[in-house]
Amino acid sequence: MDTEVIITNWGGLSCRLLNLLMTGDMFDVQLQVGSHLFDAHKLILSASSDVFKTMLTNHKWSEAHKQTIELVEEPGCESVFGRFIHYIYTGQLYLSHSTACAMLTLADKYNVKELIPLCRNYMLENLEAPIHLSCVLQWWRVANLRNDVETELTIQKFIEINFNRIIQSPDFLHASVETVEKLLSSSKLVVYNELMIFYGVFHWIQTYMNNNSSVSNAKAVFSQLLKQVRWSLMTTDEINWLKHNQNVQQILRELSFKCSISYPYVMSVSSEECVNSTYEESKTFVSAVWTVGASNSSDNDLLVANSLDSVVTKTLNKLSLERQRTQTTTQHLSRVYLSDFWATELTVQNFASFPKYKIQTFFFSSPKMGSCSEDDGQSLEWEVELHPKGVHFAPAIMIGVDSDGNKMIDELFVDTVRLSVMSRSPQDLPLKVEVNILVRANSPSEVGGTYFERAHSRTCFFEHESQRQNFDDIIPLDKLSMPSYLMTLLISINLIKNSSQVYNYNGKQKVDNPITEKKDQTDRCS
Repeated sequence: MDTEVIITNWGGLSCRLLNLLMTGDMFDVQLQVGSHLFDAHKLILSASSDVFKTMLTNHKWSEAHKQTIELVEEPGCESVFGRFIHYIYTGQLYLSHSTACAMLTLADKYNVKELIPLCRNYMLENLEAPIHLSCVLQWWRVANLRNDVETELTIQKFIEINFNRIIQSPDFLHASVETVEKLLSSSKLVVYNELMIFYGVFHWIQTYMNNNSSVSNAKAVFSQLLKQVRWSLMTTDEINWLKHNQNVQQILRELSFKCSISYPYVMSVSSEECVNSTYEESKTFVSAVWTVGASNSSDNDLLVANSLDSVVTKTLNKLSLERQRTQTTTQHLSRVYLSDFWATELTVQNFASFPKYKIQTFFFSSPKMGSCSEDDGQSLEWEVELHPKGVHFAPAIMIGVDSDGNKMIDELFVDTVRLSVMSRSPQDLPLKVEVNILVRANSPSEVGGTYFERAHSRTCFFEHESQRQNFDDIIPLDKLSMPSYLMTLLISINLIKNSSQVYNYNGKQKVDNPITEKKDQTDRCS
């Protein structure tokens, strides 16, 4: 019996359809998008899109009776509409960081079902990009608008752990007020220090004012964003840098001059809006920024400069006093900071030749919350054991367990990348802390560049009876051979509660919130 085989020639079919599109041969409809006119075929459009099929064949629609149909699209969608039609005819998709959002919007609007996952997968596979090309904030917004929760959360996680780069991108500078405020309110942002948040707000407000013909609402927007700056988590050196940086002072003068707000401006805010006591300092900064004389006299610059210098000096003094007095509160958690003051880099040198099951040990310290001066000596000491190529448990004997008095424990090998954290500050126990571990990888899009590929965050208790916490599967073992991994980790430990707050005056453990405390208990690791 002669058996038939199926031989496909999709490429040839694609070329023939593309030829129809390019020549306009036998076209029976025209699509006008902005100033562009596309010759098309009703049959091909209807076969690819339910929306086009209804529009072109349902006689209740006026478009069904027209030779030329005008389609109203957003500017970004207008620029890629030709690529969109090209995909409908050939199945070939041209995508880039800047066009993915517009293409996904068109796929949604015209219900081209097979195009939606292609755009979505492109976004998820290309989150890492050079700073000048990054569009992850735009992708995040579109995922939210589409109610695509899985994509939104994946992009949000990437944004949070790589915010130190994203805050420097044009994508951030052109983000909406709502997007910026939502980002800056998060305690999960990974950024060099809090000063970078402050500086990012200034660069954003400059772009905002340059792109808007009216700056009447700039005062309110700037005040709104400055509420998200966590002043008490800046170190003394960072505040001093802010005070003496000429670029910052110049920006303040430019903002004040453009807005022409009568001197003095005092922001009105209710006590409920104050996240913590140091928020009063941010109000003072806002007053300084918008300080300018009502007249156009040449003394304005001097007035602003003197006012700024006075305000910053007073703020520095207040912040210094506040740090000495303030204790940790759950109302004002630190973010994940990358500076040497807050975090420590753990690197395994010559990882390729590093012996299997060997341990590398590191020692470092982390600041106590509410103590942000580098020279005040208020720190917590930690020891870290890193098992980059598996964990080995040697055989052992437990004495006095079985009836014969001894029990043999077999040798055990565990294939995992483990990081063990141990407290070396017994005088401060018990401690409730948030441990953040960031995994650095080589950038696939930028030679010599790096980014954070994954992160682990957990709330842990350290007590006298339990001073070790283990983190397994920091990196999947099967990925360690990939050249993208540098075997470089950053660890940051933020104090949530110290011994005086974990226990009450009777020595019993406090339960501030039964729900959250129960969750924290489940986060303990053996």
